[in-house]
Amino acid sequence: MAGIFFSCQNTMEEIESANDGSILPSQTIKNGSFDYTEKGKLLHRIASGEMNQFENENLEASVYVRVEMFDAAENVDAVLTSKEGTYLKSKSTVIARDSVRLKNAEGDVLMTEELTLYQDSNLIVTDFPIEIHKGDNVIFGEGLRADASFKKYTILNPANSRIIVPEREKTNQK
Repeated sequence: MAGIFFSCQNTMEEIESANDGSILPSQTIKNGSFDYTEKGKLLHRIASGEMNQFENENLEASVYVRVEMFDAAENVDAVLTSKEGTYLKSKSTVIARDSVRLKNAEGDVLMTEELTLYQDSNLIVTDFPIEIHKGDNVIFGEGLRADASFKKYTILNPANSRIIVPEREKTNQK
């Protein structure tokens, strides 16, 4: 009768290098938010169902992500939502991923799969396919550059859009 025996053995160095803390969060925040201010003015508020903060102060957000952008009077100017996101503190950058939706104060809505908000310049960028709903109009394309309030934007490669041109009012002839 023959038997085969297997043995696994890890050195203490291997165990410590596998769990060096570099990938584990330093803290986890449930249903929390952070405000981004400049010169005492509220610019952005980042909220999430769960945020993991790391030693480098970056955040990984999940469950949901909500970023509110404020105007000079600190009124909500636009709201960005997604299923997950990352905040890179050293770059003052928010990367929203998965079911990204940006709605401005006028009701225009941008939908895409990934979007980057550069907080220092109030610039929003995506190279992914986009869909914009502006009233009855639907604009499709790939890639976009916009201000954080989503009032001014440039679609890099527009395609297959549906723009409704209103009929001119008929003049009464007497």
